[in-house]
Amino acid sequence: MQDAPKWWHAPPEVVSAAALFDQRLHRFRLRSHAIVLHNRNSTANSRPPLNFPIGAALNDVIRARYFRPEQLEHTALPRSARVKKTRSTIISWSLKQSIWKDRPKQNDSRSFHNTVECRHACLEALYNRALRCNHNRLANFILKQDADSGEEDDDDEDAGAAAAATSRGVKADVLAHGLPPELREVRDVLWSHWTTVMSVFDYYAVMGGGNKVTSNEKVDPVGAMNFTCISQTGFRLFCEESDIARPRSRHCSSEHLDQLFVAVNNLLKGVELEEPGANPKKLLNRREWVDAIIRIAIMRHVMDGDTSDASQALSLLLAPGTFSHLPLDALDDGAAFRTACCYTEPVDTVLRKYEASLRALFEEYAWSADPGALRPDDALTFEAWMEMAVGLDLIDSAFSQREATLCFMRSRMWCVDNGSVRARVKMANLWFEDFLECLVRTALMMSLPTSKEVAEASFADAGEFMLALKAQDDYEEFAISHLAQEWWQPRQPVECAVEQLLTLIIRTIENVVTASDLVLSRKEIKKFREAVRIDD
Repeated sequence: MQDAPKWWHAPPEVVSAAALFDQRLHRFRLRSHAIVLHNRNSTANSRPPLNFPIGAALNDVIRARYFRPEQLEHTALPRSARVKKTRSTIISWSLKQSIWKDRPKQNDSRSFHNTVECRHACLEALYNRALRCNHNRLANFILKQDADSGEEDDDDEDAGAAAAATSRGVKADVLAHGLPPELREVRDVLWSHWTTVMSVFDYYAVMGGGNKVTSNEKVDPVGAMNFTCISQTGFRLFCEESDIARPRSRHCSSEHLDQLFVAVNNLLKGVELEEPGANPKKLLNRREWVDAIIRIAIMRHVMDGDTSDASQALSLLLAPGTFSHLPLDALDDGAAFRTACCYTEPVDTVLRKYEASLRALFEEYAWSADPGALRPDDALTFEAWMEMAVGLDLIDSAFSQREATLCFMRSRMWCVDNGSVRARVKMANLWFEDFLECLVRTALMMSLPTSKEVAEASFADAGEFMLALKAQDDYEEFAISHLAQEWWQPRQPVECAVEQLLTLIIRTIENVVTASDLVLSRKEIKKFREAVRIDD
């Protein structure tokens, strides 16, 4: 691609396939490196090496290849080979009759997936609030930097919009007659990349906060809301991994981007557009993130002379090449994961099998003796999820606090963020079906045994297998040799991984409360929580 013209961009499917290959190869290299280091230390300390052979790990690195999945062409069968339709009494599986059936009741999309209408309503709420905050400061900035914003426009969406755009003063209300043409163009470009913009926000809100937490450490409740906002650390990490900064730029260097974070992250002036608590200090909320993305585009491409049009600058910033270096987890919008890993009959069957225990687990951890505006009794807070993950000893070297936070965050459905307390409740909590998705994501990110390994070790289930490993201090070696892969390339079928995790959770609780029937009650879970708190 070095000889390709500057205007040419690789097709999205090629960029996506190349990114998948890079991520897969990186995982294989990390595993090989970890095994080499462990075996080297084992020799020095007279410890036995890992059972997982280094040769197999290196072969995975060598055999890794770039490929692009292609759909096979449909070939019609001859009439003689077609199966005749017959009447059957078998009832086909339906998502609306599954354990997920109540999920549409709790989200703004009123659906099992985030709808276009909900995404668009979210964009309108955030973009309009960003333009109007601080006496229309962002709107004035866009119009001031855009060379064509004062020209007449034939768009009849708002007859007075073009006239309003000619006002450059801070005191002039450029939005009094609706959005000027250039502001509408910026909004349209933002909409074409909206899912990616918000997925990246969610990812770096998690990556910028906290360190790993072990079972002997306590979760800091002050940082509980940080996953809904981006810290300066997360913002710097985004700028670094996306390669947005220009070292010799007069307007978009790393220093300029640091100054931008401080400038955008300030208190509201003038009209109260967000309810108290919706804009934490020293953190970028969603409205400020939209503000920052637009300003970065203008600083990088308009002020540096690449173009004179603000909407074109935003289009250049959000082009596929900009985000091609970001981790794939940063670009996950949840739709593909839910379709492939959650909304399937085998996974539904496993979740139904343990439904009574799952509901008891959710209800006990969701219940609070001190409910508040952001802590309803029928939803699981982030603090409760982290208490559960730490108490069940899920947080370890293979599954960090960040990954647990990422599971929680990705399991939420989109909501229309209008700056209200109601919106913050939906952003900060999980309902039961969201909690189920969180468990599925956790199962695919943890180091868990396969059904074959459990049977060969003569254990009844994965829960007993894992507890035996931890009791014998053999878990770390097992975790290194069973590092989780990408969710689209799991080590075992999704439903098997989910069942392994659920049996581990149940066996961990029963091991404390002295039970063995693989069915949990709220009384048993409450007893377990009290015992874990005493031990801490």
